[in-house]
Amino acid sequence: MLLYNNAVDTHYHTQICHECGKALGADRLPKLALANRLWIGDVPLELSILTLPECLLIAKYFPVAYIVKLFPKARGSQYWDQRTMNSALKGNVSTYRLDHTEISVMVSNNIMPPPARILSATIGVIFVGPKNLPERILPDFLRVRRRRVYQALVWLKNNNPLYCDIIISELRLAQLPDNAVPEEILAGTKYSSDTGALSMEQEGYVPHYDDEQYNKEGECMCTVIISKPLLLI
Repeated sequence: MLLYNNAVDTHYHTQICHECGKALGADRLPKLALANRLWIGDVPLELSILTLPECLLIAKYFPVAYIVKLFPKARGSQYWDQRTMNSALKGNVSTYRLDHTEISVMVSNNIMPPPARILSATIGVIFVGPKNLPERILPDFLRVRRRRVYQALVWLKNNNPLYCDIIISELRLAQLPDNAVPEEILAGTKYSSDTGALSMEQEGYVPHYDDEQYNKEGECMCTVIISKPLLLI
């Protein structure tokens, strides 16, 4: 019997779904059971704590690019409030054909991490709405911590056969910030006043909430939309 520790309470009781219970009652292995070759172990700490750009800085392949859209939660807001920014995360996926020649050059060898400019080709940030926003206020999930990138690469080199022959470059690591949003992401930040297009992107699957529920004191709250266009490598 293979059980996931987090699913077992302090009294050693656990719950299973109806489908799994039905399969076990028929003496069959449930198709979603961990024992059905679905268990690969816990994600190591070195990888589980990485932010979005940190994940890209340890990646050997780049199947997606990310467009992060930040906008005030309260419709019609005329200002941004630093205290209440980035309060939610939502996403959608779009597929495009992209020119990948420039990126393929940056990832053509075993030197890791890739050059920091890979971030400007794979992450874009758009502020939608009022333009009186301090440019350097960005969510924490866009930060890069040089030490965490190094620790993740060391773990991968020691544990993942795809990374066994990588060369960890101290020079490239030194080009990353200690704990900040990289300049490569900041430089690509753009503004858009087209809130109508943003509403169309959400229509049909993102619920509209009552502004007063989230903005009782007139504060401007913010959410994020992430698009992941396919980046062919």
